[in-house]
Amino acid sequence: MLWALIKARSSSARFSCSVVTSPPLVSLLLDWHNLPCGCKHQYVTKDYRIWALRLTWLALPFTAGNMFDNALSASTRSVQITAVIGLWFLWALGLLMSLVPLSSLLTPFRVLAAMNVVIAIWGAIESPSSLLGIVTLCLSGSFFVLALTPQVGFWHVNGSSYGNEVRIPLKPPGVMLLGPIPIAASGIVVTLVSSPILLADKQWLAGSLIAGFGGGCSFVAFRSLHVLTQRWLVFVPAGVVVHDPLLLSDPFLVKRNGIRSIHLALVGSNAEDLTMNSLGHSIEVELNQEAEIAVRKGPKAESAILNVSSFTVSASLLSSVFSEAQRRAISTG
Repeated sequence: MLWALIKARSSSARFSCSVVTSPPLVSLLLDWHNLPCGCKHQYVTKDYRIWALRLTWLALPFTAGNMFDNALSASTRSVQITAVIGLWFLWALGLLMSLVPLSSLLTPFRVLAAMNVVIAIWGAIESPSSLLGIVTLCLSGSFFVLALTPQVGFWHVNGSSYGNEVRIPLKPPGVMLLGPIPIAASGIVVTLVSSPILLADKQWLAGSLIAGFGGGCSFVAFRSLHVLTQRWLVFVPAGVVVHDPLLLSDPFLVKRNGIRSIHLALVGSNAEDLTMNSLGHSIEVELNQEAEIAVRKGPKAESAILNVSSFTVSASLLSSVFSEAQRRAISTG
């Protein structure tokens, strides 16, 4: 769910920030066939990753069944029932989230992909080696890799966009990729997988401790991961918005007539750095005149008002940024 959204009206130069909710799920399910690949924007109209993601997930029950039967054969009846119900619930949830694009579902979708890999590895270890087991591992790994692609992220975050608006996800801070993100995701997966199995096996103390303590830590970790998926460069009719709750106090809008150009950032640029040390190339937005932006240097730090004439951000899909800028008559030179 979005905590804020910039709404721009083409009939007026005025704009406002308002709290809104995501489009109704029922409407999305009814109208999905009118959307190319489930997304109304042209960049993923024929993107093979979306369909590869769905086909990979659909194939898993046909390859993984025998492997999990063998892996659970020595377990108690209660563990077997819990595991089977959990596996089918996980599969049904993954199928639903692969069909319905919503920005609020991107984080749970990627956590589910990581859970699937862990469960598949456990099943392969606990069961005799087989061709179908190897295929299951390959499918699970492929699904996980596809779920992390920026194209899938783009598809999800634009499922909640409104009107003539295109959201380009921003890359996560580089330092977080080296530890915090993998650790947070691993903690969530371990808690969700181990708690019900331990409780079903009547290991009450261990199951309760992991469910209680791990559940609290997982909640905090999930919220942190979710904030990372709410960082976007947004093209709206009025101009361009930087939506970054980690760094900015409020979404920062630059009107279209105030943008001189959008181009790749050069080394040594004097532009204000809003990339949070993300890895890879960044883009620079040059302004016709200085604008005020409220930047936070830390989670609990006071906002600092900066006057900027240009700034850099790390968009995950550079080609989409330039294509959309050109479509909206913004210079990319």
